Amino acid sequence: MSERAEEDYHGNPGRVGGTGSPAEDIEEERARNRLWDLKEEAKWGKDTMTQKKAIEELSKSGVPAISYLEEILAVVPPGEIKQYCQDIIIGISRPLPDESEGGAEALEAKVRTPD
Repeated sequence: MSERAEEDYHGNPGRVGGTGSPAEDIEEERARNRLWDLKEEAKWGKDTMTQKKAIEELSKSGVPAISYLEEILAVVPPGEIKQYCQDIIIGISRPLPDESEGGAEALEAKVRTPD
């Protein structure tokens, strides 16, 4: 039985019939909904702190968050939130340096300094 790709009500790619057990499908749907909610909060949050918290939480999902972060970049005006979002994308995209390269301090410096 083939599965036909379609989009869920948030516009996220999904699969008809799911990809695993009903419990796994529910968990995947919850995760997608959570990412979508965080993206919307980051775009339209009531204040900068709310937006930053949403972006930070979104970033915890790693590479899957990049498309959501790029969508946020497309709609927020230039300023603190746009820069914060760009810094997060850079941090996700770059591999973590090992201890010989300075560890977390080196990563923080790289995120703050544009190439």
